[in-house]
Amino acid sequence: MLQRIERCAKRERCTAKVHVKFDTGATRVGFLPKEMQQLIIAVKKCPHVLVEGVYSHFAEVESTDQTFSQLQHERFATLTNILEKSLGRRLVKHMDCSAGALVHPDAHFDMVRIGISAYGIYSVADTKRVKRQFPGFTLRPALSWQTKLVQVKTVPAGTTIGYNRTFRCRRTTTIGVMPIGYWEGLDRKLSNVGTVAIGRTSTRIRGRVCMNLTMIEIPKSVTARSGTEVTVIGPGNPVETLAKQSGTIAYEVLTRINPLIPRRIIL
Repeated sequence: MLQRIERCAKRERCTAKVHVKFDTGATRVGFLPKEMQQLIIAVKKCPHVLVEGVYSHFAEVESTDQTFSQLQHERFATLTNILEKSLGRRLVKHMDCSAGALVHPDAHFDMVRIGISAYGIYSVADTKRVKRQFPGFTLRPALSWQTKLVQVKTVPAGTTIGYNRTFRCRRTTTIGVMPIGYWEGLDRKLSNVGTVAIGRTSTRIRGRVCMNLTMIEIPKSVTARSGTEVTVIGPGNPVETLAKQSGTIAYEVLTRINPLIPRRIIL
């Protein structure tokens, strides 16, 4: 890749500014520590390429145990020092992602790469640590997901719901039907375990999540009819709740929301 950039920059008669990534433990893309000398030799053979910065990526900075993150930090500092001495100049450094920026401020360096936090979502398990680190700091979600019931019906005890009849009503139950399903991004693993909210009242998904329909139980304390708004993600049902219920992370829940669903920007 470095050689391809060099050829392109030479052809265009310009200098290509690049940032080099070190693999300090995430084992994705990036140069391994043992490849440093090879990298330095290659860089010096590319006069049209200017290494402007260096960066790396944490493997488990979201967890409460920061032992491995500290090790990665130390590796990054060592590798950066080697490259800076070899090139004879200071480099721009960045390593912290959203979680790192909140719980590992020692790795703020020159820049931080804010991702999910820009949308007001915590990416760390230890939110208490964040509050200790930054007193008074809070994140406010920028996204909510609502739908409206298309049908409400009351069924007797013993009625089964949905494909494969995976839920049986133990008593007379009011069921609401939402016009969304796994096509829209509501994970099928939320079948019979996921929640949504009507107002501030949480209620459960009943039966299997279908392609474009999902059934929920309407609590006795709630009055609902066709057209009643239901919050899938938002006040009363945060995305972290859905992530935990489906055995995944907030990132996946949010990125799986179908891009064809209409968005409304509220300023």
